[in-house]
Amino acid sequence: MSCMRFSRARRAGAPGGSRAPAGCEPLPRGGGVPGNEPAVSDEREWRMIAREKGTIPGDPGEQPSGARKRRSREEILQLVGESLRLLRDSAGRMMILLDRSGRIVAANQAAREQIPRSLHYPLQEGKPFSMLLDEDEAIRFETYFQRALEGQVTDHVVASKREGTAAPRWRVQYLPVGDESDVAGVLFTLEPVEDRAESPSGKRMEGPEYSPLVEKLVDLVMILDGKAVLRYVSPSVERILGYRPMELFGRRVRDFIHPEDRDHLKEIRRELRDTRGVGGPFPLRVRHADGKRWSILELNYNNLLDDLSVRGVLLTARDVTSNDWAERRLELLAAAMRNVKDGVMITEARLDEHGSPIIFVSDGMAEITGYGCEELIGETPRFLYGPLTDRQAHERMKEDLRAGRATSGVTVYYRKDGSPVTLEMTISPVQDRAGRTSHFVSVYRDISDRLESERRLIASEARHRSLLEAMPDLFFLLSREGTFLEVHGGVHPEELLLPADQLIGKSISEVLPPEIARRAGAAIERAVATGEVVPFEYSLSMNDREYHYEARINVSGVNEVLVVVRNITALRKADEERNRLVTAIEQAAESIVIADPEGTIQYVNPAFEKITGYRRAEIIGTAECFCQPGLRKEECSCREGDECKMWKAVRAGKVWNSCEKYTRKDGSPLEEIVTVSPVFDETGKLINLVAVRRDVTKVSSMETELRQMQKMGSLSNLASGIAHDFNNLLAGVLGNVEWIQLNLGEGHPLQENVKTITDTVQKAADLTRHLLTFSRRVELNRKPMDLNTGVQDAVKLLRRSIRRNIEIELQLAGNLPPIFADSTQIQQILINLCTNSADAIQHSGTIRIITDLAETDEGKAGASFVRLVVEDTGVGMTLEVKEHIFEPFYTTKAPGKGTGLGLSTVYGIVQSHGGRLEVESEPGVGTRFSLLFPVAVETEAVEERESAVGDLTGDETLLMVEDEANIRQTASRHLERLGYHVLLAADGEEGVRMFREHREEIDCVILDMVLPKLDGLDVLQLIREMEPDVRVVIASGYARKGQIKRAMEMGARAYVPKPFTAERLARAIREVLDGGGRS
Repeated sequence: MSCMRFSRARRAGAPGGSRAPAGCEPLPRGGGVPGNEPAVSDEREWRMIAREKGTIPGDPGEQPSGARKRRSREEILQLVGESLRLLRDSAGRMMILLDRSGRIVAANQAAREQIPRSLHYPLQEGKPFSMLLDEDEAIRFETYFQRALEGQVTDHVVASKREGTAAPRWRVQYLPVGDESDVAGVLFTLEPVEDRAESPSGKRMEGPEYSPLVEKLVDLVMILDGKAVLRYVSPSVERILGYRPMELFGRRVRDFIHPEDRDHLKEIRRELRDTRGVGGPFPLRVRHADGKRWSILELNYNNLLDDLSVRGVLLTARDVTSNDWAERRLELLAAAMRNVKDGVMITEARLDEHGSPIIFVSDGMAEITGYGCEELIGETPRFLYGPLTDRQAHERMKEDLRAGRATSGVTVYYRKDGSPVTLEMTISPVQDRAGRTSHFVSVYRDISDRLESERRLIASEARHRSLLEAMPDLFFLLSREGTFLEVHGGVHPEELLLPADQLIGKSISEVLPPEIARRAGAAIERAVATGEVVPFEYSLSMNDREYHYEARINVSGVNEVLVVVRNITALRKADEERNRLVTAIEQAAESIVIADPEGTIQYVNPAFEKITGYRRAEIIGTAECFCQPGLRKEECSCREGDECKMWKAVRAGKVWNSCEKYTRKDGSPLEEIVTVSPVFDETGKLINLVAVRRDVTKVSSMETELRQMQKMGSLSNLASGIAHDFNNLLAGVLGNVEWIQLNLGEGHPLQENVKTITDTVQKAADLTRHLLTFSRRVELNRKPMDLNTGVQDAVKLLRRSIRRNIEIELQLAGNLPPIFADSTQIQQILINLCTNSADAIQHSGTIRIITDLAETDEGKAGASFVRLVVEDTGVGMTLEVKEHIFEPFYTTKAPGKGTGLGLSTVYGIVQSHGGRLEVESEPGVGTRFSLLFPVAVETEAVEERESAVGDLTGDETLLMVEDEANIRQTASRHLERLGYHVLLAADGEEGVRMFREHREEIDCVILDMVLPKLDGLDVLQLIREMEPDVRVVIASGYARKGQIKRAMEMGARAYVPKPFTAERLARAIREVLDGGGRS
């Protein structure tokens, strides 16, 4: 049980109030049995009052400003009181709940019955529990109670105060109640402790009789309970360890034991659990009170856990720290033996035929031989002999030992795996106090490596002699006059102009081309004159190849010079390749960075300076973030904890790739694809890092725009699909409502309700039109228009609807070319944007509308756009909000303040006009929308005509092709009421079939555009092939872009958008039948 359990119970929800919990009825406040009130000392009464006021040091207490905490504590105490009933039923113990001042709050039934009976004192609510205890136990109770208030769970045995009889003893467990940081009170359980068995003399074996003896003992005496918690500590603990007994009371033994000895303590506890009686001794290191020293105690124990009078473990401990110094010296010597690399072996001083038994082997000797120490002890050194062991040398060393002299030599022993090892050994006799040789100490040093090094040195000298002959360089010994005296080296004889034996005695002028001979003679003269090494390079053509050489001339002797000639043809070629590589790197468009293995940058190419804005002098020599130059290592974005991912990869020999985003020196954004490759030498050592960085800032921006377009396209398709289905539903509702309206008659009480439904359907239709506008699925009435005129017309409407403390400023450029646009939708854009701006301005502010002519760098060269800008001084938007503003139904306004379609409608209108839309916003500054519309290149305008049809009745035959059954039924009912004969088809194929069967009868076709099996355009084409002059009315709530226009071009006479009223459909049909509409 812990205080956290009570905390969770409170959070689960407990009733408030101060009513005593069930199973723990309120105790009588004051009163009780007259004359039996316990007396309270002034000091104890002061401590109780001080705790209530929170003035006892270390007591969290209640603060004057803690009203909320007090209420919380009261709730916790009430909840715990309710829990006492459950604890009583399951445990049957006495339980009492105290508040932080130690006063009794509640008690269970067992406590209310047994404690008054035992003490002759009643339990009284609000009285301190310490009054029930004798003076000593009250002080002890105060100590444990204070620990419980600090969040500790403790238990101990207490003796109560009873007058005229022996004091009962209880085992008490203290449980903090509430959160660990805010203990509300203490719940403790009490169970009586049985009387201890009496001694043969009839006296009770109580501690007070024996404590004088125990307290005078030099050794330390302790009593532990079954959980290894100290229940008694003799006063000698202060002399031995520096603790006062009360400091250790209630503490666990393991808290004072050295960490390395705690496993040993576990073994002792297991032994106590399995056996009873006396055990020990065993040493343990125990921490001194000063926290700096460890005392060594030798402990013995008597396991009395089964003894009801003790129920614990009696420990006696003796301080043997001073006796441990000798052992420590031995341990130090043993540690030295373990750490020395040479082998040490100690044998008995026996030189007979049986040999000297080994009594000690160091770890170094075990490592040299491969045997474990225990495998060698008891054997003689002969155990390590083998075929190569010089036994005569060992006999000579024995003679020295017999004479009492130290001896040394070299021997061969054999390892455990059978391999020989050459050892340099020194054996010294050791004498006892009587001067007799008692042991031999042998020190062995493995000299196998040294002998191997000597052998390698000899072989190396031989190799160097051969190397001179095998070197590719040519060594010529010439006289000062230039005559060849000796020729050495050169593994390729074809590089000599003459065989080596034919060169001897010839002069350089006889062998070399004249120009080269002249230069060589001049170099020899300069070397002789200065005494310095004179280099010069020359080229020779031999065997149809061009060879390049470097000659170094040095004076050798009085009349001789040594000429060392090296073929540098490959080196020259490598230089040329390196120069080409350097030129390529310098002129590369990608940034290239080279660094040493520690990450210090050694080189950056000009592209790096151009892209990042950092100059070479600012970067080279720095140890900044190598994968992101210009940043400190701790600012690197590719770190995992304390290690950079790039370094982790290259140290493993891998190429690291990443796409990093950071800023240039001027603060502008930069995104690069970074590839860092490790460069190793021929030994596999990392010598350099090479980073190639490609600037993909523009590409990334284009990808972001593409993803946005794809997202908006998906939303557009979703919105158009919803609008189509919604329009069909609205068309059915509207048709049925009209039918009801017709049948109710004028003056019917429900006519007003029907009109409300009709208005609601029209509002829903407006909503679907917004969705279709966003998805660019509406047919536009576009024509050349002056944007400035459209702005001025819209502002006239806006000034009446926007708050007066918001100023609208116009900055309209003159002589703007016209744009090809739907003026109604341009007005819709301005209204939506300005309305949003007004909502974003919390108090007063400004909305500024700007028009001008803009050139763009995209599309055709010189393409012109007319720009419309709406900016405000509102609250602005965060980046997260900005990413979603064009999504349908996304809004940051309060419920009921917006539909979330305003900006998505603006987006759809701009896209449908072939324009572009850009947004800039900063929280606390404002927002700027920039809209670009292409300059008009067409002048044809499409104008609408109002129908002048009066009589809507007729007796013609109509074919209605509509997939929605509700719309088919409602529309046909209205049309039949007007006198028409209506044929119905549920899909495109059925519509074509019915027209084929009844084309002589059919006067007009009502055709939806989105149909199963065959869509509207396919149906229109097929029926026109059968009857070119057929009259067709398009009735559709959604069509793909340009589909309505295409249908009208194919011969359709009229278009009625869904949801339509019966009157509107009938008027369009009548106009087409009477010869109106387009032909």
